[in-house]
Formats: sequence, structure tokens, C-alpha cells
Amino acid sequence: MRVSLISTNTAASPYPVFPLGCAVVANALRGSGHEVDIFDVMAEGGPEEKTLAKYAERLERFKPGMVGISIRNVDNVNVLEEETFLDVPNRVVRAVRRAAPGVPIVLGGSGFSIMPEKMLERLGADYGVAGEGEKAVVELAAEIAAGRRPEKRIWRSEPLRGDGTAWRIMGAYYPSSLLDFYNSSGSIAPVQTKRGCPNHCVYCSYPFLEGREIRPRPPEEVLEEMRFLRDERGVDFVFFTDSVFNDAAGEYLKLLETLEQAELDIPWTAFFQPSEDLTPELAERLVAAGLHSVELGVDAASDKALKAMGKSFTFDLAKRCNDVFAGRNVAVANYFMMGGPGETRETVEEGIKNIEGLENAVSFVFLGVRVLPGTPLLKLAIDEGVVPPDADFTSPVYYFSPRLDREWLEKRLDETLSRIKRCVYPPNSMDAGIALLRKMGYRGNLWEMMVPGSKRLPPKNDASRA
Repeated sequence: MRVSLISTNTAASPYPVFPLGCAVVANALRGSGHEVDIFDVMAEGGPEEKTLAKYAERLERFKPGMVGISIRNVDNVNVLEEETFLDVPNRVVRAVRRAAPGVPIVLGGSGFSIMPEKMLERLGADYGVAGEGEKAVVELAAEIAAGRRPEKRIWRSEPLRGDGTAWRIMGAYYPSSLLDFYNSSGSIAPVQTKRGCPNHCVYCSYPFLEGREIRPRPPEEVLEEMRFLRDERGVDFVFFTDSVFNDAAGEYLKLLETLEQAELDIPWTAFFQPSEDLTPELAERLVAAGLHSVELGVDAASDKALKAMGKSFTFDLAKRCNDVFAGRNVAVANYFMMGGPGETRETVEEGIKNIEGLENAVSFVFLGVRVLPGTPLLKLAIDEGVVPPDADFTSPVYYFSPRLDREWLEKRLDETLSRIKRCVYPPNSMDAGIALLRKMGYRGNLWEMMVPGSKRLPPKNDASRA
């Protein structure tokens, strides 16, 4: 059967992101004998009507038996300048109905999986695949290919294994035409090494989406994927998209050993969590294996707020991890949310001083905490009367500590954080500068350029492609 997949993500801040989830599903469908075409709204010119008209023409030529629509983000998680992203998949559903009447429409992606029933109802599609999609989408496609229309509308599968069992975590399908766009846009090729997150951060949907069990892919498989991206697709920078790269179980160390032995010479970056295990000796190994920069999930700026957010580390440990990487010219980006659970005027003032004390690092600061279904924060927000029990989370809903006056918080952060060197507040205040640097041919995270002495990728010779 022919299957048309369309990525509807239009969030380009801080850079356009290759649709990894869509590419993984495409790989699973192709492996089951289906012919797959991927259309990416971002790569094809954005959410304008002419792009959707182009997709409708492609549908009429391709004549699919099933259409899959990937929804990566519901909104931009920035209460200071809110932007929602459901208008594009809504228009795509209508365009498919016109161009390919009667063809089943299936929704999927991380944004969809957070609230599948509400999203399916709101967008008016036929089916939805929630959570890990490789197995469920193939099962649904088999039903549709056989001419059946199942009554079950939301399809889920048990968490897939990372090993060589029949149904396992898939690698991605990286079409050259699609990857070329992201390479030329200064983006970073995404590679997933494992799934699952055992942490208990109160706001996070990763355990809800991926489960709490760490399920690593074989390191040799990850290495092979990286070699393919380098040799066949011209990729020279990789982002490991795991929820946390340095998992407490130490599975990442097996991949580290594989990278050390391979001497692959591809710089990479990843999400890290503060840990006592991040010693100078381990940092040396990571750097030797290609570590270019680090995104550190601290999320709160005082010990009291960290504990209320479900974190198991102190701010002092986070600072020590920053220093370990900074001492090896590895730039670190820290992410903070101010105004969350446990936050008071005292913790805000302490947090401002702590952020100011982070040297040779960049700090991105968000106001409030986005409330998502399935998270402990939702129960807390309802119990405290911060949000109503019947809130529609397809539109942004934020938690602010009832112990704080929001107006005071906004004013205080604006008069302090926005003036701290290497602190990015509001969180999108760098967007225009980053966009200009990308047009000039610069690549990578680009926030690392704010850190003196950090590693930087050379700009593309042909900057006009960016």
C-alpha cells in the first residue's frame, strides 16, 4: 500500500528540526513492504496555502491508501509570546479530505500522543497512533490495506525493546532530499540512542510518552546510523535526542565505549542531567569521543524549587557540572523555569543570584511551567486551584506558584535576568540573531558563540544555501 506521511511542524526556533518521529514511522512502514512518501511542511516552504496546495497535488499523483499526519508540538511553551501550532494539521486534514476523499487519515507524533482523544476530536481525523508508533502504525496499515476499517480509533502498542526482538525501536529513514534542506538550514541531524526516562520531574511528559524503563538501542546500530549519515548524507554534526543522555543506569557508557573505539570524528551534542558521575575524567572521555556542547536540564534555580519540581540534585551539583564542561571548552546551555511549584519571592531572588553565578555557560529562562495531561503537575495545579479540572490543554495552560504574584515575577525577571550577560530572557530574544547567523552560513547550536573559548563548527562555504 502507498502511505503518505506529512510532518506539520513549523517551529523554527532555535532552528528547524528534522522530523525524526515521522522518519522512524516511515522506516517501519517501508520495512513492512509499504511505499512511503514524506512531505515536510517546513522544508516545502512553510504553512502557506501554496504549500498545502502543493501537497494536495502530490496526493493526487501518489494516490495513497493511507495518510499519516505528524504533530510534533502543540505550542511554543512561551507564555510571554504564545504561538500555537494546531492550525496547520487542521488545514492539512481538510486538504486531504478534498484531494483524497475516503482515504483514512491517521494522526500521530509526540504532540498528538500527549492528549490523543482530544486531538482526534478537535482535528476530525479517522485514527490516531499514540506513543511509540512503529508497531501500532504497521498494524493499523495492515488493516487498512486489507480493506478493513477498524472500530478502534486510538492505536497504542506496548513499549518497544531496544534489542533485536521482532518489534524493537527503529532507526530512522533519512531521505537525502529532506535531510539536505536541514543540513543547508544549519540544523543538526537527530539520532536516538534509547527511550524511556525513570526520573520524576513533575512537569515532564517523557515518562508518560516513553515509559520509565531505559531501553537502549544496540550501540553498534547507532554507530552504523551515524556512519551512514556522515558518508551518505554529508552530516557533520549529530544531536542525540534521548530525554537524558547520561542515564543513571549507565547505558550511555556502552555507547561511549563504542564511539571511543570507532574514532568516528563526528561532533555531537545531547541533553544531560546534573550527576555526581560527571567527573573531569568522564568529561575528558566524552570530549575525546566527539562531545561538542551540552544542554543541561536543571529547570529550577534554587534547591527548594528543584525539590518541588521533582529533581534529585542540588543547584551546587548543577554548577559543578557546568564547571567540569566549561573547563574543557565545552559550552553548556542551562534551562530554567521560574514561577513553578514551591517558588516564592525568596527562591526567585536566590535563583537570580544562582543564574548570575554560572560562568562560561548560557542560561535560557522561561516564565511559568506548561501544564500537560498525564503529569503530576496537573494534579498539583488542580488541587491548588491554579487550573480548572476541565481545562482544554490543546491550548496553552501554565502553572504559576500561588505564593507569587505573577506581575511582580515578570517585572523582577525583566529588570534582572534580561540584563545578565549570557542569560537569554525572554527565551526567544535570540531568535533574530540566530536566524541572521544561519543566513551567514554558521551552524550548530549557535548559543555556544556566547561562551568564550567554546568549540564552534566552521561556517558553510556556500552561505547562500542557508
